[in-house]
Amino acid sequence: MQMLTLRSRVLRYLSIFMMFTAVAFAQQSSGSVRGIVKDSQGAVIAGARVTLVDVAQGDNREVTTNSEGLFFFNPLKPSLYKVLVQSSGFKKVERNEIRVSANDRLDLPDFVLAVGAITDSVTVESSGVILQTRGAEKGGVLTGNQVINLALAVRFLTSPARCREWCRLAASAAQ
Repeated sequence: MQMLTLRSRVLRYLSIFMMFTAVAFAQQSSGSVRGIVKDSQGAVIAGARVTLVDVAQGDNREVTTNSEGLFFFNPLKPSLYKVLVQSSGFKKVERNEIRVSANDRLDLPDFVLAVGAITDSVTVESSGVILQTRGAEKGGVLTGNQVINLALAVRFLTSPARCREWCRLAASAAQ
C-alpha cells in the first residue's frame, strides 16, 4: 500500500514537472537576424566584419561572415537595431531601423558592398521589406495596461460585448 502511494506521488510530480518544462520551452522571448554580404558583382564576401548595434541600449555585437558570406546573430532581445558591415577594400554599409520582436527570425536583404575605402560609407535608409521566412510564429510585447485589460476581458468571456472587446484587445496586441 505504501509503495503504491509513493509510486503515485512520483508519477504525479513527474507529470507536473513535464508539463511546466513544456510550457517553459514554448515561451521564447528572443529573436534572431541573419543576412548575406556580397560585392557589387554578386560574389559573396567572406570575413567581412558585421556589427549589430542595439539603438536603445547602445550595446553592440560583432561577428565575421563565413565562407558563404553569411552572418547570424542569436539570441537577440526585442529591440530596435542597426547593422554595420565593413570589409577591407569596400565601402562601409549601414542599415538602420531593424526591429526585432520576440520569436522573430529575420532574413535581411543582401548587403551589397561597393569597391572603395572603409572611410567611405553607404547608409541604407530604406530597403526591401524584412520578412520572417523561417517560421509562422509571431511574438509581441504587451504593455501593463493591455495585460490588465486582457485579464478583465477573459474574466467576463461569457458576455458578448466583453468577447468583442477581448478580440479587439488581442488583435491590437498582436500588431
